[in-house]
Amino acid sequence: MAFEKVSNEVMFDFLDDLEYLPALILHDKRENTKRFEEYLESICTKYDYQGILIKYKNEDQL
Repeated sequence: MAFEKVSNEVMFDFLDDLEYLPALILHDKRENTKRFEEYLESICTKYDYQGILIKYKNEDQL
């Protein structure tokens, strides 16, 4: 985002959205995996960064 010169407001909103993800990871994994994935997908869609979601979904193939 920094290289794409997005506005500070968009960058701050993106970081604020990402802030919730670690909390989902730290709680019961089985219960929160679906919520984590749905939230990650919503962030990737909102900011048009599908590459992050693709890497997450293909993690076991790395």
